[in-house]
Amino acid sequence: MGTVKSLSNLTLIMVILVMSAGCDTAEDQRTPLDIAGAVSNKIIGDAQFDFDLVPQEPVLGMQVIDFARNMGSVPGKTAFALSFILSENDTTIRLAIGSSGPMSAMVNDAPEIIHNGNDPALPVETSYNRFDFKRIEAVTLKRGENRILIRSQAKVVFLRAVTAEGDWEKRFKFSLTPAGIDSAHSPWLMIGPFDDYRMLDALRKKFTPIILADNKEYTWFLPKQNMLMELAIDKNTTYQRESYLEWHYATGALLWSMLKLPDTRYADFVKQVCDFTGKNLYYFRWQYEQLYALRGSYHRIFRRTMLDDAGAPTLPYAELMMRSGESGSDPIVTPMAAYVRYGQQRLEDGTFCRPEPVPETVWADDLFMSVPFLLQLGELESDPAYLEDAALQIENFYALLYDPDAKLVYHGWYNRSGKHAPVHWGRANGWMIWAVSEALQKIPPDHPAYNKILYNYRNHVEGLTACQDKSGMWHQVLDHPGSYEETSCTAMFTLAIARGIRNGWLDRSYTEVVDRAWQALKKNIDQDGTVHGICRGTGIGDDLEFYFNRQTFDHDPRGLGAVITAAVEVSGLHTDQAGE
Repeated sequence: MGTVKSLSNLTLIMVILVMSAGCDTAEDQRTPLDIAGAVSNKIIGDAQFDFDLVPQEPVLGMQVIDFARNMGSVPGKTAFALSFILSENDTTIRLAIGSSGPMSAMVNDAPEIIHNGNDPALPVETSYNRFDFKRIEAVTLKRGENRILIRSQAKVVFLRAVTAEGDWEKRFKFSLTPAGIDSAHSPWLMIGPFDDYRMLDALRKKFTPIILADNKEYTWFLPKQNMLMELAIDKNTTYQRESYLEWHYATGALLWSMLKLPDTRYADFVKQVCDFTGKNLYYFRWQYEQLYALRGSYHRIFRRTMLDDAGAPTLPYAELMMRSGESGSDPIVTPMAAYVRYGQQRLEDGTFCRPEPVPETVWADDLFMSVPFLLQLGELESDPAYLEDAALQIENFYALLYDPDAKLVYHGWYNRSGKHAPVHWGRANGWMIWAVSEALQKIPPDHPAYNKILYNYRNHVEGLTACQDKSGMWHQVLDHPGSYEETSCTAMFTLAIARGIRNGWLDRSYTEVVDRAWQALKKNIDQDGTVHGICRGTGIGDDLEFYFNRQTFDHDPRGLGAVITAAVEVSGLHTDQAGE
């Protein structure tokens, strides 16, 4: 009996193994284009061409005191706003101040800070969450409640507590609680407008619910709460952080990648998204500029102060222009082209850089945020200057970021200190090698920079191949196997290496690298097209822990474009080899 029981158990185990093998075999039978279609179909199914009406809330610690919207535009008259700054200790705060006209700020009993502003209607966001204020004042605070009174003839006043680097100083809170009032949408009370500018004295001495002036009674009121139109995201979709219609570098790469698929349904969807953006452009410009919706839908298209806002998001729009044979000015492509060519910050030698985390930082990511778009513009405008700029960026980025020992690139270069950010982040390497593979397809082989670009590409591929995990994946930090396996960089390396084999930049021995990578990627893609293991957006960190601990999201657009393009390149590679 014991023998029979053992045989039965063995048989059961064998059946389970066979069934499991059958499932794996079925999954392995999905072709690359099957998978690309499933991923794209899920995007289409999750995308909503609709809006939600939502209350506007304060964001990024920016205090927006909009006198014009709450009181009407009354030239020459004076209005006031009151709040309290809460502090845990006796300390000093850096208070950034901007206004469209004359104003002053009074904190406790300190002297009045007078600002005769003629500042931009909205502070310029020079880098993520950092704004360009023309005036920053050191203000002394006591522990607890600190009364702040604004006197203004300006239409709008902006205040923000900032660190020395310009980031939001979150230790200090603006609040109305000391006045016995709680408001979710604004920590300010307003009163006015008055004919008499000298009302300051009466208001500064004490809080009075009713003010008698100009033969009238004035009472304090809470500012109006604006309602914003926001792109709708169904609560049942896998990815919730941004709409797939949003103007975003990852969405741009995603839509552009869908245009590479042979089925015209996907091109129709991309055109629908681009048309939808153009149709609603006017309203969202008004919402950004007049309601100061700093994080409202499409805010990046109007912010336009970094390559993330301009280059990669425009790729599908420019691609559709090229396919249609259109030329001339375009309300979306033209201003983005002007920004990349003339507006983006550069080093003295022309290399693109950012003012974060410190001034003159070169980000590896920015090679993809710029080069593919520059190549498109060169074709659209028949202007070789764009191609020259693309070649310059590639040469300079490798000169600054390439690590010859590891044959990988660092995430960043701090130009002023002459030092690298110390980590070989996976997706940063992915953005660069993807961008270079685009350039090698567009830059003629007889171009003076071509051989150097090809040399850098081949060296980079050698470094990437050396740190591919035995699973076929690459890691979040490429040369640290203790970091997690990451999907977006694996897809980027797969597409760039497969493309290299197809174009003869690499020999056929690299096919094994591509096949192992693709088989590993497939395991992270469900039957319904959901892609797992994509690292969230990531700034430049100064230690391994920062990268090791970055969260991943399912079906994050930051990896979807690369997965689709990798599928197209792998499919083409196998088709090419089968036809020989």
